[in-house]
Order: sequence, then structure tokens, then C-alpha cells
Amino acid sequence: MESWCRSPRKGTSAGAPHPRLPSGIRCDVESGIEIVIAYCEACGYRRAAEIAAERLRVALQVPVRLAPGDRGDFEVSAAGRVVFSRQREGRFPDERDLLARLAMM
Repeated sequence: MESWCRSPRKGTSAGAPHPRLPSGIRCDVESGIEIVIAYCEACGYRRAAEIAAERLRVALQVPVRLAPGDRGDFEVSAAGRVVFSRQREGRFPDERDLLARLAMM
């Protein structure tokens, strides 16, 4: 299954395969939404948040904002909905997991 994106990218037409997404991931994220990654500063999660933010920016071409927090947070939200929570799942997300969850929104 190819990766498809609803919004056209520079030099492509709508419905063209998106070259940056892993195979099997559909890009249905609205281009106008903002993704927020809340992370625990005291826990040292900033670098993981920066890496995740950059990968999402490149793959989806949407804004990603980092929000320092505490209490062991590492949450990824889009359009005000939590799509991943480290505390709930007991692990950090991988890029493919985040893309798949964002695509289901």
C-alpha cells in the first residue's frame, strides 16, 4: 500500500504519493492543525521531543510546538486531542506509531 497525502506538496499534484512517509501510512492530517509535544524538562525528555518534532515537521509539513512540562510527561497532541501519552502507554512513541495515530484523526 502506498503512502498518500490529501494536501499537495511543492511540485506534486493532490493525491500523489508522499515521498517522506513510511510505506503504508496515509497522510490525512489537516495542514492547518498544530501538533504539540508536551515533555518533562526535569526528566531530560527535551531531546526526544525535539527529534520527534523535527521528524513530524518533515514528514507532515505541519507546525509542531514544544511545551515544557513536568511529572514525567511526554504527550503528543493534535487539534487539542492527545494522540500519544508516555504515562498511559509506559513507553516513548516511535515515528511510525505517531504518524499512524495522526493519520487516524
